[in-house]
Amino acid sequence: MATRDWLTWNRTHTIGAVSFAAYALMALGIASLSVAGISSQQVWDGLTLLWWPIGLAVTSLLVGLTAAGSLAFPLAGTTALVAMFLVLALAAPNAMPAEAPTVFLRIVLTVALYTAAAFLPYLAGRLLIRRVAATTYRRLLRTPLARPARWMAARPALTGCWIACIILFALETYIHCVDYVGFATVLSHTVLLPVAMLIVNAVAGSTDGPGHWIPVACIAGDAVLVTETTVILQLLHGHDPQWDAFAMLLLPAAVVSVVAYLVSAGIRLRRHHRREPARIH
Repeated sequence: MATRDWLTWNRTHTIGAVSFAAYALMALGIASLSVAGISSQQVWDGLTLLWWPIGLAVTSLLVGLTAAGSLAFPLAGTTALVAMFLVLALAAPNAMPAEAPTVFLRIVLTVALYTAAAFLPYLAGRLLIRRVAATTYRRLLRTPLARPARWMAARPALTGCWIACIILFALETYIHCVDYVGFATVLSHTVLLPVAMLIVNAVAGSTDGPGHWIPVACIAGDAVLVTETTVILQLLHGHDPQWDAFAMLLLPAAVVSVVAYLVSAGIRLRRHHRREPARIH
């Protein structure tokens, strides 16, 4: 395969890049809200050595699982994350060691970490998991699960959207269970979920198939969680339902889901119409 085939850039990489950029900026925003501040060694290390590499690894793995994936994505992801690390180091100098040799070693080790977080999951998805999935798919065709297996194989983007929805609401449920103050719940419903649903519904709208169920599922799942917090728990504790909080928590993700899907679906339909040959009457 030619070098240019290994380094091609396409829509799959763009979706992955936007998803990772949104995640990295959200992680930075959450770290900035810490009481200790972004210059705190603990907050700095948690952001640059844990949360950013995890996001890059997951995104690279997902891109590696697609047929359109190439080495251009982990290369671009590593470069972008190193640039973000250096910019943040300049903005928060107190988080870095004062000695020049130590700073140089820290930068080298961070670059190595980001490189491993980008390329190792990508190669694992590309060379290992795809082969295992292909073998599993052939075996499923001889079982009663053949029909759903064919559906998922024919619609990988929609399958990924459904998986993303399940993961999102599992994480959101966990936040509801451990957040006794309520700050993380409000932040997740007003910032994190809308950004995540923007990406998921844009992907769903850009693919052929029954993608309209994705925004429906997003809104329904969000409504259940918001109702649990603002209505059910309030009634159980003898208080009136907080309908203003219900609207504040539900509307951002709901509006973003509908708008993202409609805009993306409209662009897809417009492209299809352009590709149709002119009819001769």
